[in-house]
Amino acid sequence: MIEKIFNKNKQIAIVVRDGFKSKGINFFTENSMSLQLGYFFHKKGHKIKNHYHLNEIKIIKKITEVLYVKKGELKIVFYTKKKVKILHKILKKGDLIYIFDDAHEIFILKNSEIIEIKQGPYDHRKDKKLI
Repeated sequence: MIEKIFNKNKQIAIVVRDGFKSKGINFFTENSMSLQLGYFFHKKGHKIKNHYHLNEIKIIKKITEVLYVKKGELKIVFYTKKKVKILHKILKKGDLIYIFDDAHEIFILKNSEIIEIKQGPYDHRKDKKLI
């Protein structure tokens, strides 16, 4: 299942639940976003042609992040940049979230292993603002 998270009319995140299934290739993000999130399902024997990605200069205006819950459970609370609570989501083993706007806070509810992906280079002292 896919859950789109909104602050009013602005989408701020996407949750891909562990049980999500679909055929072929499905991208959940707009082509203009600085990080693309997609899902592939192919049958045994399918081949993705030999390829590489071009070296091009891209301008990243906002650092975004993907969290994959390998094990455990966590709660993510979303806020506006002015500290107004929007909503929260519980993530469990196998769930993935792509956060691309507004503020968030994470509470670890059970011992967890989480894989995080974000654009770099990244310096937590300069590239993040606590509210």
